[in-house]
Amino acid sequence: MTKNTLLQELWLEYVAVLDKQFPGYSTYLNGPATELDIQQTEEKMGITLPDELVQLYLLHNGDSNHLMGSFLGLPFLTLEEMHSHWNNWKELLENESEADMEQLSAFSTSIPKNQIKATYANRKWIPLSYDYSGNHIGIDLDPDVNGVIGQVINFGRDEDEKYVLAASLHDFLTLMIQLVKGLSFTIKMDKQYDQVVFMWQDDIHPIDGLKTIRKKTIH
Repeated sequence: MTKNTLLQELWLEYVAVLDKQFPGYSTYLNGPATELDIQQTEEKMGITLPDELVQLYLLHNGDSNHLMGSFLGLPFLTLEEMHSHWNNWKELLENESEADMEQLSAFSTSIPKNQIKATYANRKWIPLSYDYSGNHIGIDLDPDVNGVIGQVINFGRDEDEKYVLAASLHDFLTLMIQLVKGLSFTIKMDKQYDQVVFMWQDDIHPIDGLKTIRKKTIH
């Protein structure tokens, strides 16, 4: 049996915490993606996915239809869903004029400064999760001058204020573990929709919660 990578160990530790809060949580995650699944996704996108992201998908190919919220309340996208959302942004970039994109990007900011390109959309932002309203947490493969490839960011229709939430997926998973151990979350079965739902205390939007936490670390 192949030994898990450090990234995979972090994810399994995170899921183990969720299993303690809601026994059987991990059984609602999809099984692993295959290397062929990943290769085909990369070919469709014309992008090589970073190794950390590949390692994550080799454990679980996202949330199943009976689970919503593995990324601190936002769904963990399958490879197919990742490609679909990425393609929507790609089509927007192809169909909007340069002037339109400048207008859409007028209020875009990077926090900290010059780490995320101040634009509305970018072909090299890889959606990892989705809030059903056009917003994502994802991986940035095209950072600004002070950023790093692979940093985890928020972006989307309502996300003019873009934050570097973590310098890497490894660091983001570490943060996720700290948060689920230290903050109050509710995990429950929604019988109407037959879904296990992960919610922040006071029903805070996960992206807003993460941005608030990040603000405290920026000086």
